[in-house]
Amino acid sequence: MPRRTSKIAAALLATALSCTTRVEGYVNFDLPPDTHRVMLQKMTSSVHDAPLGTLTPETLRTLPELMAAWSQSPNLSHDVAPNHHLATAEHLLKRLVDERYAGNDHA
Repeated sequence: MPRRTSKIAAALLATALSCTTRVEGYVNFDLPPDTHRVMLQKMTSSVHDAPLGTLTPETLRTLPELMAAWSQSPNLSHDVAPNHHLATAEHLLKRLVDERYAGNDHA
């Protein structure tokens, strides 16, 4: 069963990343890796720390770009496991799904 869940999560992530949406919250100006990582962590923490069902439409619009940034930036840090970045993107996707189940119509 975990293998099927992983395949479903990968398919959902691919779908979310392929969506063409306008994103206003995340821009990468070729920042140094440490600065880029700190910025991504701060944005991710603000999503995870918000109570379930309360993410704003603006925050929700930034999630696909934030997931893409995590999944496409494997060299942000050498002190974490290689799959950490993909797992973070997957957690953001799960949060998006959980937002919808919590009644957030914008998710």
